[in-house]
Amino acid sequence: MLNPELGEPIDVDERPTIVTRLGAAGHAIYGPYESLPAGDYFVDFFVSLRSPKPFFASRTCAVLDIVCRQGKDVLTTVNLSWNMISPTRTRFRVLFCAGKPGRYEYRLWTSGKAILHAERTARAYRVLGDGRDEWDTEFPRPTNGTPSALIEQEAELRALSRRGMRVNVQNDSVVVTSGKISFLVQEDDDLKLVGEVVHDDVYRFSTLGDVCVVDVGTNIGLASLLFASQENVVEVHTFEPFADTYDRAAANFALNPRIAGKIHQYSVGLSNSDWEGAVALDGGGDTGARSVVAGGADQAPECVASAPVVLRDAAPTLEPILVDAKRRGLRTVVKIDCEGSEFDIFESLAAASMFHWIDILMVEWHAMFEDRTKEDLTGVLKKSGFVIFDRSPPSGNGFFYAAKMAAGEAWAQPG
Repeated sequence: MLNPELGEPIDVDERPTIVTRLGAAGHAIYGPYESLPAGDYFVDFFVSLRSPKPFFASRTCAVLDIVCRQGKDVLTTVNLSWNMISPTRTRFRVLFCAGKPGRYEYRLWTSGKAILHAERTARAYRVLGDGRDEWDTEFPRPTNGTPSALIEQEAELRALSRRGMRVNVQNDSVVVTSGKISFLVQEDDDLKLVGEVVHDDVYRFSTLGDVCVVDVGTNIGLASLLFASQENVVEVHTFEPFADTYDRAAANFALNPRIAGKIHQYSVGLSNSDWEGAVALDGGGDTGARSVVAGGADQAPECVASAPVVLRDAAPTLEPILVDAKRRGLRTVVKIDCEGSEFDIFESLAAASMFHWIDILMVEWHAMFEDRTKEDLTGVLKKSGFVIFDRSPPSGNGFFYAAKMAAGEAWAQPG
C-alpha cells in the first residue's frame, strides 16, 4: 500500500508508485499483509532517487524491512544510502525466512530527506530448494516448438523477467511486456535497445498539455511505443528508412492496439535534401547502427549487402507536422537518433528557421566526422533559445537534451 500522507501516489507504466515528499518521514510503503506458509522467500523493491545527493551521501535515507504481527516481529532490515539508489529504476532484493505461517508486510521507510520514487510491493516469491526461485516457474519453458529466439536469447530474456518484465510466447513469437508496452523478440539485436529505452528511461519526459512527438530513427519502435503510452502524447510521427526495421516496428505497433492509433509511420529517412538509392550495410553491425551517410553501395564494394532507402529533406517534410501541431495548441518534442544524419537534419532545419516550431529535442549524436562536432548541433540550438542538458562523455558518441524555456512554461528533463 502507498501512504498518501508521505507523498503523491502516481502510476508509472501501470506500476503504482509513490513520490515521497521532502520533510515527510515514515513508512511510505506498507502492507500487503500477505498470507504465507513457512519457507524461504524474497521480495523485490524498486526505488529511484529523484533529488540531489547531499555531501554525506553514504548516510541512510531509507530502510526496507520485512515484518509480521503488525510490525512486532522484524525479520529483515536493509538500510539504503543515497549512494545505493540510482536515478533510474533500481531493484533491491530482500531475502527472508518465514518461520511459521502468518501475514507478512513489506515496508519502505523514508527519512524525509530525499525524494524517492518507490513502487508498491505486491507479493513475495518463494525460493525453491533446487537453486531456482518462483520467478523461474513463470518463465516459458523451451519445447520442441519453441521459437528460436527464446532458446538463443534465454539468458537475456530471463534477466528481463527478473527485472519485472513479462516474457511469453504468442503465435510462435516471443513477446516481452514492460508496463504498458509489448514488443517482439525476433532478431539478435531486438534486445539491445531495451536497456537504454526501457530500463534507463532516457526518452521519458513530463509536461503539462498535449504533445506531438517526432521520432527520427525509429528502429524497431521501442521509443515510439514509450512516447505513445504517455496519456498526454496524442500523436507520434516515426521516420525509419530501412524496410526491415520499419516492418519490425510496424509489427510491434500492432501488438499495442490501445496506443497504435496514435502512431503515424513514414518509410523514409531525413536529411538536408531528397535522395533515393542503395546504401552499403555493415555486415558486422546491428540494425540500430545502420547509417545512410556512409555512402552508396557502389562506393563500398567490400560490403556484404546493400539496402534501398528514400531520404527526404527534413525541413519541408517536418514543417506541415510541426506547424499543424502548434496551430492545434500541442507542444512539440523531437527525438533524433539516426547514426550521423543528425548533422544534415540540423542543417536543413536551421536554414528554414524551423527550430522555433520545436519545444524540446532529445538527440544522440555521432562522432563520425572530422569537421562536424557536437557544437555544430548545440550552437544553433542555443541561438534559437534552447537550454542544453548535455550527457555526452569526454570522447565518442554522445547524447543531449535541449529545452526551449518560455515564461510560464516548465519542462521536466527525462527521468
